Amino acid sequence: MKTPRKTKQWAAEAFDALTVAWRLAAAEQNDLTLDAKQHLYKFAPLFCARNRGIRDKEQMRKIAHYCFGRRLAAIQQEPERVDRYAVNFLIAYLDAHVALDLLTAQRAAEVVRYLVDNYEIA
Repeated sequence: MKTPRKTKQWAAEAFDALTVAWRLAAAEQNDLTLDAKQHLYKFAPLFCARNRGIRDKEQMRKIAHYCFGRRLAAIQQEPERVDRYAVNFLIAYLDAHVALDLLTAQRAAEVVRYLVDNYEIA
């Protein structure tokens, strides 16, 4: 898939990934448990790899390590963040692209703001 260039394109791609992640999480379990919702962000590196055509396992580990580490640190710092399932996924998805040097952290934050302002995020 072609790498987005504009904030609006990044937002659309991230939101599409979120929509599919919700479906996958629901399919994994008959009922979306609290634990499944809280760990939705763990699908983010897989979507990043799929959308960028990455198959190298080492590179996938690097992406996962980076975005999981950032999400866990944020949740430890502010435990109430754990219940922001969709936002955690979106941030992890964009962080995966930061790990690949396709986005800067500042640009990723701009995309998250755009998503929050322009999309209905549960």
